[in-house]
Amino acid sequence: MVSFVFVGIIQSFIVYGQLLSGAFRNFLNNYFQQVGNVEFLREQRATGLGAEAAALSITLFISLIACSYFILCYNNYKFIVAYVFILSATLSVARTGFYCGALLGLYNLFRIIMKKGSFLQVIKTLFYLALILAVLIFFVGKYGDIERIQWILNWATKIFSQGSQEDSISRFMNMEVPPLDVSTYWGTGVFRGIGWNGIDFQNDGGYFQSYFAMGLIWSILFYGIIYFVILKTIFKIKDIEVKLLMLIFAVVLMVVEIKEPFVLKYVSVFSIMLMLNVIVKKKEG
Repeated sequence: MVSFVFVGIIQSFIVYGQLLSGAFRNFLNNYFQQVGNVEFLREQRATGLGAEAAALSITLFISLIACSYFILCYNNYKFIVAYVFILSATLSVARTGFYCGALLGLYNLFRIIMKKGSFLQVIKTLFYLALILAVLIFFVGKYGDIERIQWILNWATKIFSQGSQEDSISRFMNMEVPPLDVSTYWGTGVFRGIGWNGIDFQNDGGYFQSYFAMGLIWSILFYGIIYFVILKTIFKIKDIEVKLLMLIFAVVLMVVEIKEPFVLKYVSVFSIMLMLNVIVKKKEG
């Protein structure tokens, strides 16, 4: 579990480096391969190594799940500092992981308050966290790109003011879903592009891409088997705190798949299965 936290911290340092230093962005652009459509030199959003945009934000969310594991299951409130550090970095990467992480943070706060004798420990940890944030804000304010940071904050929150009229939501809702016929019943073999049925398919959604490529039958089997194995393993866990946290992880993966094919990118599935196997063996061993 600690390894997942370290991954999030390292990627977060890379994100903060891009926010604070144009020279660091140039260094990454010169010596590392760009992944996806978010360039290292892009003025607004930051990216990481080996992942970008929503995919990176979900990777960072997985690190937040690991932080929550230590916070809730072992009462190790020092991981709250790591949680906020990673969540703040996620804000400049993509909204998908940030919103999921913010909701998970509220869940952590609720569960902590419900525990007896833990509230004072949280207050103490939050005090140290406030000091760290004050130092971070000082450096961002002195050395960071203020206009870029303001753009990120506006971009992250405009979905609440614009609703369905916001660009990303509007574009997603207007993406076409091919009708059910022989080609989509058995699949076209194309996740995105022109299938043998002549349809130019350009939907971002993971479920929709699987439906077009693998067909209705195989996509149901594909997701059904994966989710069945995950849920079956989760219900083997005896610790209620761990079980609830892993259920949240699984539900988030099921929901965000509507937006993009995160399951097909395998990182999220491998991560939750690795976590679950470690947890089950540790609890039963």
